[in-house]
Amino acid sequence: MDPSEPSAVPTGLSLLEEAGVIVYRYHFGPELCVDYVSPQVGKLIGIEAEQFYQAPLSVGDGIHPDDREMVLTAMKDPANYRYPFTVRWTSPHARFRQTEHHRVPLGREGGPQAFLGLAFDITPHADGGGVSTAVDAPAMRAMWERIEQARETERTRIARELHDELGQLLLGIKLEFAGTMKRILALDPSRETIDRLQSAGGQIDVAVTMVKRIARDLRPPVLDYQGLGEAVTDEAHRVSTLSGVPIEVRSELSLPVPTPVATVAFRVFQEALTNTIRHASASSIAVTVSADHRRLRLTVGDDGVGLPPAARRPGPHALGLLGMSERAQSVGGRLRLRSRAGRGTLVVLTLPLAARTP
Repeated sequence: MDPSEPSAVPTGLSLLEEAGVIVYRYHFGPELCVDYVSPQVGKLIGIEAEQFYQAPLSVGDGIHPDDREMVLTAMKDPANYRYPFTVRWTSPHARFRQTEHHRVPLGREGGPQAFLGLAFDITPHADGGGVSTAVDAPAMRAMWERIEQARETERTRIARELHDELGQLLLGIKLEFAGTMKRILALDPSRETIDRLQSAGGQIDVAVTMVKRIARDLRPPVLDYQGLGEAVTDEAHRVSTLSGVPIEVRSELSLPVPTPVATVAFRVFQEALTNTIRHASASSIAVTVSADHRRLRLTVGDDGVGLPPAARRPGPHALGLLGMSERAQSVGGRLRLRSRAGRGTLVVLTLPLAARTP
């Protein structure tokens, strides 16, 4: 098809668009080609849908310079679809926005790999959502803490709405569609009609799967209902199954962990685990989580290649480490990193159980 001509919204996903979610579909063949993007994308990031169709690579001009290479890498590498990523938009036609992206691969018979993506607006509704360099360090940290708190609250809200409302609605549609399809098949329809019905049913299944996975990625229910230890164990099992890397978890939590501390610990654990899978070339990973009456301690260690010196301290060359360190500091904690070339890496997170409130 002509890359400048958009296709229709994927079946079953118009409900997401009505809720403000940006739906998009793209493939590389070998150049980036956007098959569909929600028409309301311009209102969110200041870049109209037509630009995505006609010159998709030029859209990168509206992405924060520090995020551009990461976004292109994430979109091109099929293995990266399992990991959500955040994009900061700085288009002069829109105020500063942040979007969180989740994708699933779509089969393309005889063609390049295609992806269906959802972009959620996670820009906090509190002051301090913009970018400023004329702020002192304490003010920047306080701003970052407010942003993270608002972001986590928004994650939780979206996850619950996706699971409890949209998820149940899609399941109802799926059941109604299955019943209707049985009645149509009894009328001996044409082969083309059967193919279209099966295709529509398959897309509904994709929508149901995406909603469940995205809700879980945004805020895993096990963290709220079974606690940090179970959440870490569950996430490790999921990542190990997807990556094929054995992950051993030793949880020694006998005391309840305050929600703000558990949230920070889990997010740091997710980032550390993701970085290890992506970059360490490890053959095994070991995780421990324990606590006494004063503090919580979480470690993630691997037997991989280790980190280069430039990536061992938070900074422009280690944005993931910077984010983990900032999260730890937001509740009065500390993050340490030990790494030697060829001898793996150990991430050590220590958080006070009496966390201060941002």
